[in-house]
Amino acid sequence: MIFTQSLYLDAPNLREADAIVLGRTAEGGIILDRSIFAPAQSGYPGDSGRLAWSIAKPYGPPERMETIIATTLRSEGRAPILLSAEPYALPPLGARVVQHLDWERRHRLMRMHTALHLLSITLPRPVLGAKIGAKSSWIELGDLPETAHARVVAPVDISELEAGMNRLVAMQLPVASLWKGREVAPSLAPIYAHLTRESLGPSTRVPATVDETQARGGVGLLRARSEHVTRAQHALRLVRIGAQDAPLDVQPCAGPHVSNTAEIGRIHVQIKRAAQISRAEDERSADHLRGFGRLKTGETSLRLWISLA
Repeated sequence: MIFTQSLYLDAPNLREADAIVLGRTAEGGIILDRSIFAPAQSGYPGDSGRLAWSIAKPYGPPERMETIIATTLRSEGRAPILLSAEPYALPPLGARVVQHLDWERRHRLMRMHTALHLLSITLPRPVLGAKIGAKSSWIELGDLPETAHARVVAPVDISELEAGMNRLVAMQLPVASLWKGREVAPSLAPIYAHLTRESLGPSTRVPATVDETQARGGVGLLRARSEHVTRAQHALRLVRIGAQDAPLDVQPCAGPHVSNTAEIGRIHVQIKRAAQISRAEDERSADHLRGFGRLKTGETSLRLWISLA
């Protein structure tokens, strides 16, 4: 199994980095010893960019080469696999390359990603699926246990939800990642007690205790899913929003984020679907629902779309 250092997690603001080619797949994918390219997973699209490398010549200077990377996938061993856009020449095994990330696209995806975390904080409900895009993103939320039996989605005031999210942006909260052993992860549930309804909005759901957060099934509830274990079977990456001594949210996540909520900018929220999920639709949405917990037939869901200024 090839191990790749996940620079996209440890240093998500890197735009360029050198690396060595460790492997090639049958489909022409490239595996590096360290990667600033984040792979597609759990609704996050794979990064794109280019690799610069050279070929030594018997006479004269080396020939400069470039491989355009269209997307990044993840191997069974969870190493990022870089896929070229066209049948470009590929760097050979052992070659030294320089990674160049499509930073404009990546930074917008990171802003979107962190914005979805803010949405799940402001409206803590079970997450059924999500998809992040550079222009818009969506998140599918289930209903709370106390209202799910009603067969209708509990009403949501979009204007208040949007205002609450933008207040979190304006608070300039730090966003950081930390690594913990799987055995201690359940003790790292988010702490909401220091927040007030006045600070986020009158109808914002702010769980007062860890037990209440877990009962509501909010995204803040730590779910130690295998997809979030990116270094070793005993290591779990967590993303914390807020100060270390008073975090707003802590949850497993294997994707890159901005370092401060102020980077997100103005958030706009829309409802584009709020209906019961049929069995057929449930099956069509399997790719997005996989890993988040399947929505049972007859249960309700709420799909919220966000865009950034």
